Amino acid sequence: MNKFALNKIKTSEQNIIISTGAKFALFQAITALCGAGDEVIVLAPYWLSYLEMIKASGAKAVVVETKIENGFEPLKQDLEKAITDKTKLIIINSPNNPTGAVYSRQTLEMIADVAVKNNVMVLSDEIYEKLNYNKEKPHISLASLNDQIADLTITVNGFSKAYAMTGWRLGYLSAPEWLVKRISALQSHATSNATTFVQYAGVAALQGKADEDVKKMVATFAKRRELICKRLSEIKNIEYFKPNGAFYVMCNIKKTGLSADDFAARLLDEKEVVVIPCTSFGTSEYVRLSYACSNEVIETAVSRIKEFCENNK
Repeated sequence: MNKFALNKIKTSEQNIIISTGAKFALFQAITALCGAGDEVIVLAPYWLSYLEMIKASGAKAVVVETKIENGFEPLKQDLEKAITDKTKLIIINSPNNPTGAVYSRQTLEMIADVAVKNNVMVLSDEIYEKLNYNKEKPHISLASLNDQIADLTITVNGFSKAYAMTGWRLGYLSAPEWLVKRISALQSHATSNATTFVQYAGVAALQGKADEDVKKMVATFAKRRELICKRLSEIKNIEYFKPNGAFYVMCNIKKTGLSADDFAARLLDEKEVVVIPCTSFGTSEYVRLSYACSNEVIETAVSRIKEFCENNK
């Protein structure tokens, strides 16, 4: 019997796969669903592993760009333009890595309408769902919107981000039963199952035994977000996007006259600060900063970035 589970997604045991990490859940879903001749729509900036997973399945990635002026949320006309008779899957990620964007209900309803209209599956990567800092833009699971989109949605989640269980490798997905059977068959010949003792830890997390710790962590991240954004606003030739979720800040470094790769390489060499160039995330004008570190590290790092930018006018 179906019942409402987390995030108001109607699911059951027959719709669930437990895997060795959310990353492997994503890989299995793409591989079990897609193959040669299929197209998969990916929204840029994107987590770099999506493209490699699509390549591994034999399918082709079709990239749809999102813009900072739209909060890095996709537009209907861009999504519809990318749809062809070969489109098998749309991948969305909210809260997003690398942008920190959280999709609005309106955007999610638009994606659902496009998917249902074209009978296209959607893979919703929700690994950062609990790291959300804007009460006016809460996390909403795509599959919770209505039964039509629920039948077309693969929801992936895990424990690494919210519960600090990164190395324990535990993730899960909820999907239509026909696809779960395919993924189960694939997993049985790959990893068999997630480590047993780690599954007990996952149960404890889902039962709410760490909820207070998660709240404290999110509150700490929220303060770090304010700090890093305040300090970045002091750098004249950098434009940043204030994130609503995850723990990353995207910075447009175009005004420095450097590409993302050159900016990151020189910043590391000259100031010993590591940032991630977003070329492999689908944009060469941005670098990604993480505020999953102490206030002291944030202060020092952004001060050095400011010095670097001022000396590179």
